[in-house]
Amino acid sequence: MSATFVVDASVVVEFLAPGRNAAPAERFMGALVWPEPVELFAPDVMTLEVANALRKLSLARLVARDIADGLVAQLPELAIATVGSAALLAGAWALRHNMTVFDASYATLARDLSCPLVTTDAKLARACRSADIRAYEIDDRELDAILTTLEPAGR
Repeated sequence: MSATFVVDASVVVEFLAPGRNAAPAERFMGALVWPEPVELFAPDVMTLEVANALRKLSLARLVARDIADGLVAQLPELAIATVGSAALLAGAWALRHNMTVFDASYATLARDLSCPLVTTDAKLARACRSADIRAYEIDDRELDAILTTLEPAGR
């Protein structure tokens, strides 16, 4: 059994440069290499958003410059399928009153793929749910239960 999710840039940043949500982000992203891996999708702007977040962490000296350089170089290698932002523009624009257009691109993709969005952003998760788009915060118990059912035995 497999599952499909849209992953927000915030989760990828937590995975690459661990912060307060490191453990659930590690588990979620680690599911990419399970025998029956989860499938992750994101708008193509995700890589730029993650790179920008890593830039900020590097400038604040929370991540060493050489580490940030290596993490950015690894971004294209992550097993996350990206969808062109132009294809998501109309749907994202329609959601502009509830969230930023960048956030709305993730929400639109989740709606279009009929799968949940996973994020570390509580405000985004709430905005998605108010627009009838399934969304989980990375530490949500329901997401944890879904991952538990997918997780290989003996992990």
